[in-house]
Amino acid sequence: MDPLKILLKMVRGVEKGIITPESLSLGGVLETEIAAAFITLVIEQSGFLKKITTKKTGKIKSAFKMLDVAGEAMVRVPQGQEPTAGQLAEHQRIDVKFDNLAAQIFYSLTFDDIRDNQADPEFESKMEQMFALTYSNDLCRLGFRGIDDDYAASAWNKLNEGWNQVAKNDCPIGQLIDTNGVTAICDRFDDMIDAMPDKYLQQGITTFVLAPKDCRDWVKEMISDGHDVLAMAKVTGTLPAYMGYPVIEEVQQIPGEHTFSKLTNYWMTIFAEIERYREVSGRRRSVDYTLNQSNDYGFGNAAAVVHAFDQGGT
Repeated sequence: MDPLKILLKMVRGVEKGIITPESLSLGGVLETEIAAAFITLVIEQSGFLKKITTKKTGKIKSAFKMLDVAGEAMVRVPQGQEPTAGQLAEHQRIDVKFDNLAAQIFYSLTFDDIRDNQADPEFESKMEQMFALTYSNDLCRLGFRGIDDDYAASAWNKLNEGWNQVAKNDCPIGQLIDTNGVTAICDRFDDMIDAMPDKYLQQGITTFVLAPKDCRDWVKEMISDGHDVLAMAKVTGTLPAYMGYPVIEEVQQIPGEHTFSKLTNYWMTIFAEIERYREVSGRRRSVDYTLNQSNDYGFGNAAAVVHAFDQGGT
């Protein structure tokens, strides 16, 4: 069944839905298949989240083992002989750890909202899609803009550390590129390509992720150099690659910061047990919803990431 249809089923002896204006269900932990369908719906709302690696996990603290790419693994062994220990290709195993941190979303429907839409058969569908889009946008935005995870002073960008911050914390020092004084995007691209270890460079796969303003600046640079970038984009629907490496625009990326890695190397984990509570408040004349979820951000392999940002001349 389509995930959206699963979500929109009423509590009428068949299945439990999520947003149900007529239902007086007290809520709680969503059933496994409903939670999974909801997560899928949320991810499908984001062009970026659909392209990365999303892991649904049953643990708040999650750990995964990744195999690093082996380099110079080819050898020559004479026929009839066994390869020596030094000739066996060895993959480095990388422990990747995530700490899914809780965050809540609160929203309400007034009694008037419910009365006005009782006759609208699409009301629940519209509400579910609207909420999934809001949740998706928040997840993706926090993935780029989160700078800490202590929620100090109730700052939204301190709910969790996003990919940019994880790159600054975990990438090898030589793969953190200082853009201070380097105004040309093409020059930054060159520095980023040079900083990436050869074994992680894959034309057509290793991708630059830029904010819209930086994409516009790069297009202007290319045009000034005589390249008809706009015509190419109109034909293909995408920006052209730089030296064979795709360039994508992501509205949630921080202007002035650029990341170079495989999109599948971006990871987001989501704790599979999502809690949804629904309370009817006669005093407030509203139906109040609370969604409690936990997630984290990181990279499958931080050594396969190059991040460029203004380091203030330090």
